[in-house]
Amino acid sequence: MNTRPFSLALFLALSATALSIPTLSTAANTERPVGERMREGAHTVGEKVKEGAGAVGEYASDATITGKVKTAFVANENVKALDVSVETKDRIVYLTGAVETPEQSATAERLASEVKDVRSVVNHLTLKTNR
Repeated sequence: MNTRPFSLALFLALSATALSIPTLSTAANTERPVGERMREGAHTVGEKVKEGAGAVGEYASDATITGKVKTAFVANENVKALDVSVETKDRIVYLTGAVETPEQSATAERLASEVKDVRSVVNHLTLKTNR
């Protein structure tokens, strides 16, 4: 025997009843219906979800910035994109690796700083030693 339809009907009936019953009186909450409190709770949850979504958007933005910086390196013949690692955290770009000349380091830093939404660039690039 399948009891799912009955369980769903019971749940819906109890929910409808709960929404129409006023809550117990307290100093902080005098005679407010459960439904009103549930709507307020849902609104609060919605606000928290929006905050979380903003954080997710920020991480996606960091990944996008990293991709754009790497693309700028590939498009520039003076920077060897494979020699430079790029990491972005809170819109701050960190460059690491070893380049052949000080000019390459400066160019990489400049290209990274020109990418939209970059807050700052931290250049930890070192010069390759001649072997």
